[in-house]
Amino acid sequence: MGTVKGAGSGTLPVMTRDPAVLGAKIAVHRLRRYLAWARWRRAFALERVAAWRPGGREPHLAFAHRSALIRDPARAAEQLQHEKVHNLRIAVARLDGLLLRPGEMFSFCRLVGPTTRRCGYLPALELRRDGLVARTGGGLCQLSNMIHWLALHLDLPVVERHRHELDLFPDRDRRVPFGCGASVFYNYNDLRFVNPGPRAFWFRFRVEPAGLVGEVYADAPLDFRVEVYDVEGRMYRSGGQVWRENRVRRRVVRCAEVRDEEIMHNVCRVLYPVPISGGSGRNNYGGWNVYEGEEG
Repeated sequence: MGTVKGAGSGTLPVMTRDPAVLGAKIAVHRLRRYLAWARWRRAFALERVAAWRPGGREPHLAFAHRSALIRDPARAAEQLQHEKVHNLRIAVARLDGLLLRPGEMFSFCRLVGPTTRRCGYLPALELRRDGLVARTGGGLCQLSNMIHWLALHLDLPVVERHRHELDLFPDRDRRVPFGCGASVFYNYNDLRFVNPGPRAFWFRFRVEPAGLVGEVYADAPLDFRVEVYDVEGRMYRSGGQVWRENRVRRRVVRCAEVRDEEIMHNVCRVLYPVPISGGSGRNNYGGWNVYEGEEG
């Protein structure tokens, strides 16, 4: 991981494999986070309400999304999947009903808080550098992934977001372009975005038996349409490993104005088997071109 800058956060230190050095860097950065939270406390969205009627009227549904709770039970321990659902319920309770007014900032870590046993969290699957591991508070990236996806469709400026470094599962019923997730780690890696206005937004989340549901309501109908899509998707071999690459773009249509921009460039190591055969030198696997041989 390199460095990422955002308002009130400072610069993230470069990750290292030395446990002692890494621990010290995390501690220093967390202290900086706490100081920034105290200094910019009025900038963060913190109010949650059970009902919202802006101007005495019903709010307008701006965008909604649903994701399956258990994506690939054959690859993951069933019990840890249930613990993930438990953790999601705790985090959802800290976020459901959040009001994001014009000029306010959303901070995942600031709102959810520590993901410790004392706060009720259990060990669940979490993505680390070399794969999935069991860690207290694991599984919350599914919620941060969803929130990032919602923010993209509200055309809100994302000031801090960290991508996942691994591709764990083959594409099966994928509804979101690869690489649109947001990795969180309290309070080191955060997901933050701002609401420049003019609308206020109300976030609703719930955990249902079949999936995690997120909905965003606005105090007025949106006057724009957003499409998030990816291009140049491919898989290739390099250094004896398979890598996946794509570029994610966002197209915003507002009246006669169209803004089309690249918002993400992803390169991740693939952990699942990828079939590669001879012939033309490339196969089509899950919609991606898989190249034979080595690429530098």
